[in-house]
Amino acid sequence: MTARYFELVIFDCDGVLVDSEPIINHAHAHVLTACGYPITARDLVGRFCGMSDADMLAIIEHEWGRALPLSYTERVGTMIENEFRQSLAAIGGVTETLSSLRLPVCVASSSTVEQIRRKLELTGLRHHFGENLFSATMVERGKPAPDLFLYAAEQLAAAPDRCLVIEDSPAGIDAALAAGMTAVGFCGGSHCGPEHGARLQEHRAALVMHDMRELATAMANSRQSQPDDTPNLRARPEPIDADVRRVPLEWVPGTPDRAKAPTATATIFGFRAGRQYTVDPQSGQK
Repeated sequence: MTARYFELVIFDCDGVLVDSEPIINHAHAHVLTACGYPITARDLVGRFCGMSDADMLAIIEHEWGRALPLSYTERVGTMIENEFRQSLAAIGGVTETLSSLRLPVCVASSSTVEQIRRKLELTGLRHHFGENLFSATMVERGKPAPDLFLYAAEQLAAAPDRCLVIEDSPAGIDAALAAGMTAVGFCGGSHCGPEHGARLQEHRAALVMHDMRELATAMANSRQSQPDDTPNLRARPEPIDADVRRVPLEWVPGTPDRAKAPTATATIFGFRAGRQYTVDPQSGQK
């Protein structure tokens, strides 16, 4: 994948830009347990990470066979807002990464626009995105459906196959791939356990990052000059692990014919950002 291939970088919000997942899930777990549905914050992360509150609560009410009290949303919201004011912080390395990117960026989150805006304002990230904030409330289906990512790309006039999505949840990875986008998994949030990266790999994230600065490094290393008659190559949506030796590549439709060059060099996102491979453009193999 080369940096010039992408037109837009789409960030999830919770657990990717801001370290809000522990706060949110603790509040939900506390109120759900008080209502008679015992569950832990860790269980909520494992089952519902990436889903909207509405979808999560609909599943819980169906399993429980009861409706949550009308006061539920207010009780959870009060707990979350109080904790946000005290301790919400940006994910480490996010500010530097956003400042270094030279591509348009946006947020596409299961939260409401008001919630997204609030989190970004509290953590000093709002100015990086302006009004490019997109919520699952704007589309018919939330993650893991592709609707939200496709809507964001459409609004910013970016081709789906030229969008790079940064996600911390399996549902988000699934949504990005369903939209025909490149999905990068992030497991640097404090809610991520030691198995979280493997889960994202299982859902076919092209790269799993533990530190957001890996993204800036990889994209900077891949920003290289390329003759106009050189084919553009990208990684197929297959997991890449630390021991990879052969990374399948594919020609990007719409770029010059791959037969024009005997070889091409492409930067492939791996666990070690910026790893270089020389590939045979006919076979797409290292």
